[in-house]
Amino acid sequence: MRICLDTPLTDRTENREQTVKPYTEVNMKAEKRLQPIVSEFQSHTPSDEYSHYALTLLPKRSSVDANTSLNDLDARDEFVVQMYKYLDHRLMKFALSNYKRKIHESKQNRALLFIEHESKTKTLTPPTLLSSPLHRNTLERLSVQQERISHLHAVLAVHMSCEARILSLFESNQNPEKPNELRLRQDALRDASFAKFFNNIAKCTISRIADEENLYDWSRYSTKESCYKHDFLNHARIYQHNY
Repeated sequence: MRICLDTPLTDRTENREQTVKPYTEVNMKAEKRLQPIVSEFQSHTPSDEYSHYALTLLPKRSSVDANTSLNDLDARDEFVVQMYKYLDHRLMKFALSNYKRKIHESKQNRALLFIEHESKTKTLTPPTLLSSPLHRNTLERLSVQQERISHLHAVLAVHMSCEARILSLFESNQNPEKPNELRLRQDALRDASFAKFFNNIAKCTISRIADEENLYDWSRYSTKESCYKHDFLNHARIYQHNY
């Protein structure tokens, strides 16, 4: 397992006062950068061999804070990547115990990992609004920038020969708004290592990506294209995993 590409989709900068370009222009530029990355990924994961899934992995804030510095975004991003690599290893080990052998290389999972560390809306209600509703004032009503815990969305390509075994580790998420979404089972693997991993995550879900159009839709959502028009921080970085 290795990360073969670490390509920032946006560049970090301290200048938050840059001129904001029209949404359509920014969106088109982001789309232009995303398209070849997704196309390359598809070329390695043909639909007649792999099933594609939308995966979300959200670690608990306490877990990330305990292992990384608050101001070191690279370390926080890397922490969630390592969590994914652990998950991928356990899924593949369950599906194919000797999956690391050269003969099984073509059956290993492939993934595009989109690392995010800001919210989609960038705003939150100050805690004082919730704790002291009788003492609100104009300043308290202002939204403030929100930095979320580093987490990832991924396009996960699962070889069809391993798909049934891997899916057996998930269960219905029982979400009426997302009836096809599955969540990782707490009892999926019965050992201390997996229990520790599970206790450090707040969410791990997958759902089937039906076709190429939906694959692009998920990739656009994962990179939060709509945020580019007002976001000059690098909140989404792309890693291509395992090829």
